[in-house]
Amino acid sequence: SVQPQSGAIWDDNGHEVIGHFLSFAGIVVDAESTQDTNVKIALAYNTPQNLNKIELLVLPKKKLATTRDIIELSGYNINITQANALSVVQYLQDLQNHFQERTIIMKSLSRFGWYNDKLMPYEQETEGVVFDSTVAQPVADKLLAKKGEREESFKLLKEIAQYSESTATMLGAAIGSLILSYINEGGNQSFALNVWNETATGKSLTSQAIASFFGYPFKDGWWADGNATLNKDIYHNALMGNLPTFIDDPVRNRGMDSNQKRDYVFSATSGQGRGRMTRSGEIPRNVREWCNIMIMTNETVFIDDSIEDGGARSRCLEIQFQKPLDRKTINRWVEIMSNHYGHFAVEFANIIRSYEKHTLREILKKNVDWFGNRGADGKRANNAAIIATSLIIISDAMGLEALEVQEWLAKQIRGGSPLSDGQRGYIKLMEQIESRVGVFRQIVDRDGVYIGSFGYAASGAKVLNLPYTTIKKFAKEGGYNQDSMLVYGYNHHHMVARFNEAGQPLGIPVKNSQESMNVIQVFYDWQGRQSNSDVDYRTLKVVDEEGDYIE
Repeated sequence: SVQPQSGAIWDDNGHEVIGHFLSFAGIVVDAESTQDTNVKIALAYNTPQNLNKIELLVLPKKKLATTRDIIELSGYNINITQANALSVVQYLQDLQNHFQERTIIMKSLSRFGWYNDKLMPYEQETEGVVFDSTVAQPVADKLLAKKGEREESFKLLKEIAQYSESTATMLGAAIGSLILSYINEGGNQSFALNVWNETATGKSLTSQAIASFFGYPFKDGWWADGNATLNKDIYHNALMGNLPTFIDDPVRNRGMDSNQKRDYVFSATSGQGRGRMTRSGEIPRNVREWCNIMIMTNETVFIDDSIEDGGARSRCLEIQFQKPLDRKTINRWVEIMSNHYGHFAVEFANIIRSYEKHTLREILKKNVDWFGNRGADGKRANNAAIIATSLIIISDAMGLEALEVQEWLAKQIRGGSPLSDGQRGYIKLMEQIESRVGVFRQIVDRDGVYIGSFGYAASGAKVLNLPYTTIKKFAKEGGYNQDSMLVYGYNHHHMVARFNEAGQPLGIPVKNSQESMNVIQVFYDWQGRQSNSDVDYRTLKVVDEEGDYIE
């Protein structure tokens, strides 16, 4: 029997089974599984601290099979101990048997996004869908959070669409995540949009403002974690399913090098988690899948030109965040999104659903051709078209009067043609040089070992003298082939060329009052002092074959 005030359960002998309400609510099956291999049980309960609120807990059926397993429910504030565990197991089993003919069958999803053309979790009630209470439901609660007035939030939506090409493109990418997945028939691939510029320009704030249209906007809500592991990101993308993923500054938070960034893009946009296969050929667990757009903010471009990208550049569009937000704009956006959020997800879905899928594909195809004719290659053209198409569709339907971003976006992403190994190496070398101007003015390291120095070629052109040891160190650090880089530099007149009779490149002989060596002379228009005053005597000058200075 159920006690009227507390909801406590008593057995037929007048003994208390549990001190608050707990009941079998139904069977939960995987909404997307063709086999009943993952059946779960739904329990309804209240807690001693809140007797008037009924919670729903979904958990594997095996958790109710033994006293040892059922005690774990105490972690959900359900009062089960070693003393009453057996009674609770028997009680719940009796309920299942009693309601066997009238058992409610519910469907569970382990991801958000489109399901039967309804957008989850926003329209879950129309499909009778529930989410796992331990992982998915807390995130769903953040997505379903709604506060304030639609009209106030709409002002922010319209301002973002009009503020700059960068903010409008970010909005288009967020909506594009829904369109990309809505028309997906298995061939569409997730991709990333990296929005980069120096710190304190407003990149992250814009992301939060756009997130506010989908639910609770801040990073402690449904964002990916900037300092998480790659596996956590894969899991999070799989959970978001078709909704956009926002992640702030993963490069700085995780200390990624060039190759790690490339590998990260492949994994985070792959659309499929790692599978595991047994020797018998069976896959013992489900492989998570997703199809969405990941919006990242970073201080630099994500895919470096200095590495072999293997196609990663096609999966990661790079745009520079332009027109930094001023203080007045920041304060206004923060005030709006803090008090008015969560009003537009279903409205976005309704606009998308108003189009036939084949119509959306035709519009997209025309925009793919448009970007292709302006220098964007295949996947980059397709991904840019998704963003531009989405922005146009939402703007027209809602009267946003969004900026036309196509021309700007085409220029931002155009530089995606493959680079040779040597060209990548040279670009990376110049980045390394730019970051060490002060080091080269000091000429030597703290141990007195020569690093490199500014100087002049025999022709009088300004150069940077680099010994082979520094070149080798830079190549290892930057992940490029030093020989390919040198060949490219000589062939394209980026370095002073000197060859032997066999056509092999030779170093340029230089010396000062203390030492002589052969160096690579990289043409570099250095400015200011050639060296710091305390090391002037170590400045190197070009010499001829006899070792005499060339004046």
